[in-house]
Amino acid sequence: GAFEAILRDAGRTTSPRELTSLIEAKRPHYMNRAKASLRTFPGAGELVTQRAAAGPVGVVSGALRDEIEFGLGHLRVRQHVERIVSAEDTTASKPDPEGYRIAMAWVADRLGAEAAATSLVIEDSPAGIAAARALGLPCIAVAHSYSQEELASTEANAVVATIADITPALLTRLWSDLGL
Repeated sequence: GAFEAILRDAGRTTSPRELTSLIEAKRPHYMNRAKASLRTFPGAGELVTQRAAAGPVGVVSGALRDEIEFGLGHLRVRQHVERIVSAEDTTASKPDPEGYRIAMAWVADRLGAEAAATSLVIEDSPAGIAAARALGLPCIAVAHSYSQEELASTEANAVVATIADITPALLTRLWSDLGL
């Protein structure tokens, strides 16, 4: 999606073959940079571990699978993530809800339709929030990539400054507010 948007903004169209070539050319550069200096957010690993103790954790991302796997390994939480939906699994990027639809089908198969309908999404972009909310999923927005003000103008159910601000008390309050 990013390559398509960049090319579209530059007034260029691209073929699926050219798009695939650009993505593959980017892959080693991103991985080399990530291995040298991947930035993680304080509290991210702890939140994944905490949520995994309460139920299955999944990742829905527009990133490539090896990039996601590397990030989870870097945080030392890969063992806590049961399902990954990556760019390779979808035909449309966020704000299209396809990635979340795939993840929710997995949750429904594993835990039932009610669990899928009440799965909590944590997002850091307006497009991701729109994708989650398009399926009616509760969503907490984290202001790591966009400001709290920008995220407050979305349909997120809650907005926090950092991922470390997602506490059990916040989750309890959110579930109560949503009547879940």
